[in-house]
Amino acid sequence: MKNLAIVPGNSFEDLVEKGLAQSLAGYFNPQGFFDNVFCFSPFENVEREAFKMHIIPTKDVDLVSRINALAVDIVRAYGGGTPLEMSVFFRAKGVPVVVSIHDKRLEKISPAIRFADAVFVVSEELRAIVQKLNVRRERIFVVPNGVDGALMKPLGPNDLGDFPARFPFKRRILHVGRKSKEKNIEAIIRALHRLGPEYGLVAVGQGDPSFYETLARQLGVADRCIFLGGISQAEVVRFYNWADCVCHPSRSEAMCNVLLEALACGIPVVTTDTAAAGLGDAPSRAMLLVRDPEDDESLSVLIRRACENPEARRELRDNARKSVEHLFLKYTQAHEIECYKKVWQMHLRGDFRRGIFDAMELKVAHMERRAEKKLQEKK
Repeated sequence: MKNLAIVPGNSFEDLVEKGLAQSLAGYFNPQGFFDNVFCFSPFENVEREAFKMHIIPTKDVDLVSRINALAVDIVRAYGGGTPLEMSVFFRAKGVPVVVSIHDKRLEKISPAIRFADAVFVVSEELRAIVQKLNVRRERIFVVPNGVDGALMKPLGPNDLGDFPARFPFKRRILHVGRKSKEKNIEAIIRALHRLGPEYGLVAVGQGDPSFYETLARQLGVADRCIFLGGISQAEVVRFYNWADCVCHPSRSEAMCNVLLEALACGIPVVTTDTAAAGLGDAPSRAMLLVRDPEDDESLSVLIRRACENPEARRELRDNARKSVEHLFLKYTQAHEIECYKKVWQMHLRGDFRRGIFDAMELKVAHMERRAEKKLQEKK
């Protein structure tokens, strides 16, 4: 198995804007396992070489010919919507399709997932969800997100540059992530109102901040809220180390990279049960957890404890990095490679061969999906 084709769920412009440029090569080709990685993307307009990949703009109807022409051995779709449907409905004969699921919201996972040959999920919680969508358990592989422990690490005061002057809050709260309903930044703003004038928030990530700016003005904390866009990972490391605590009161997470990064940097973390669930036991025990994402009163109590209680801060900082050492990239990428090998062995054994009724079901599902899309376009 030498050649991998990926079908991404975003344009590379979006990924770069999120500050992920330096990690993309390793993310799509762990430890350089594949000789070639071809990106067949419906989101690109220009063919080029980048991130150690061959990026080729590709419509769904052209996918089979691309796969055959470039002798692709395995296809991996990154996402349960367009990438999944493109990969399973326009599959090449004899080439296994692996689908990655990173979101546990059912509306983000197409029913077509039952036609995937194998599914990579980021947590046991997500494995259980996918199994209920008519995917056999033996075809679901838990491939957790990893964290770059060499990049995400504790820094000294001299490494923070002008951050203390630029963001001169006495108590510093950091949120990292897109500005969306799922991330629940509004709960932090309400908690900030409870916490008092010495607390300030910096929220880093893509998205329109206008809703949060309005809420901050209404609550009288606008002067203590700073909303920034996407930044590089190197800058994110400095923000983590600048913060007294990272607060992430998410309403929905499968396995949150932000929590992994903050813990690797040794920073106290306040988050929700639902956000922590995908990380497993050790990281969950190293954070302060609020049960209800809407409970800003409890959130403010935990933020104050993380920022002001010396014993709590010491315990959180001491346990943070070691709680995620098993999720450093060298381990998670090695595990991912082993999962690719198992998928290939299953393929060679003929585990993914489909009978005539399976093929008919796939064809009918494809026709139904096309009809549904045409109806949506007319609306």
